[in-house]
Amino acid sequence: MTSKLKIDTLETLDGTGTIALNNQLSGMTTDSLPTLTAAEMPAGSVVQVQTFTSSTNINTPLASSTVLWNMVLPLVGGGNKVNGIVNISTLMEHTGSKHFWVEDAAGAVLGAMKIKSAGQANWRMPATSLIFTDASPVTGSNTYTLKATSNIHLYFNYPTDYGNGVSSAQLTEIKG
Repeated sequence: MTSKLKIDTLETLDGTGTIALNNQLSGMTTDSLPTLTAAEMPAGSVVQVQTFTSSTNINTPLASSTVLWNMVLPLVGGGNKVNGIVNISTLMEHTGSKHFWVEDAAGAVLGAMKIKSAGQANWRMPATSLIFTDASPVTGSNTYTLKATSNIHLYFNYPTDYGNGVSSAQLTEIKG
């Protein structure tokens, strides 16, 4: 069932005037709407959001500075910033620690986190999220690299009885 709402005139909130609507939207299409460009957006506006997933399995003993994943955010505007969150699928042995971090293309560390197991003689898949901000990305394409070290085995996207591991990331460009 289709419903109709017919209004000829709207009154202002304070009651001092009216707004006539006589066919104001008649013939309007998406082609007649103005295009908002990044240059016209106010500071703090979301310019673009990119979502990434990785199911590449990495299983390496005593890892030192291992590259796990590269994520590329294209067409970043000058003066903007990039916020990121990486949800890491990892498996912890009953002892040891793992250190994860994100670097920009120049090698600057933008965010880091460490997980440590206290030796409870069981395996677990801890909820592991890393949040970072690139306050001064380059204009154009920006590459962010997730890296890790481990003093025991490094498991990234490791398949288990609960399913294959999948890591995800979301990068958001914010207007400066």
